[in-house]
Amino acid sequence: MVTKKQKNQMIEYLLLCLETAHPKARADSIEIVDGIKTNIIRVDSKGLVLLVDRIYPNDSFPLLYRILKDKNESVAAVFFKDRVNFFRSAAKKNYFGKKIRKSLQNYNDKDLQRMILLRPEEEFLFGRGNELQYYQPKSEKLEESLVTYQYSNVTYDYSHIPENERFTPVNKDSDKLYIWDKVSRENTDLFLSKDTLMAV
Repeated sequence: MVTKKQKNQMIEYLLLCLETAHPKARADSIEIVDGIKTNIIRVDSKGLVLLVDRIYPNDSFPLLYRILKDKNESVAAVFFKDRVNFFRSAAKKNYFGKKIRKSLQNYNDKDLQRMILLRPEEEFLFGRGNELQYYQPKSEKLEESLVTYQYSNVTYDYSHIPENERFTPVNKDSDKLYIWDKVSRENTDLFLSKDTLMAV
């Protein structure tokens, strides 16, 4: 669970990033879905940044996002990269059983380390574009930053199963696994552009 202190650090960092291009940007908390407080940064009258720093039950996240999009020209979403709720490593979650590993024969060990189990909130926004943004808190190994990952589907290869025993196509996209192809760190001043935060 992301603590209140961590949420505040995320808000402070993103406000600092937006400071030059949007000096009037301000943090706010709203309750659109009953009983769920959502942190946002109001950039201007037409745009905001949605801070995805918690898990949303059932279908409440798509509902929240659509309501915000109806009321604003631009809505950027930034996930809190804690690797527990969001940006979950499939390798660290011990997802690769013997059967699955065999179906991933076209991927090497480095590829497997880049495979992610997206949560429904991430999957929803991935479906609207193949890039997702994360706030990366400072750690022993990493600097505090805004990180953008570009995802693509992971494809299973079932060619090792005899044709008369196979009940699926030879190749099939996973509905759980995704692999990031590109990562960029944007530590300069930022501005809101369409549905993403971009470096100035």
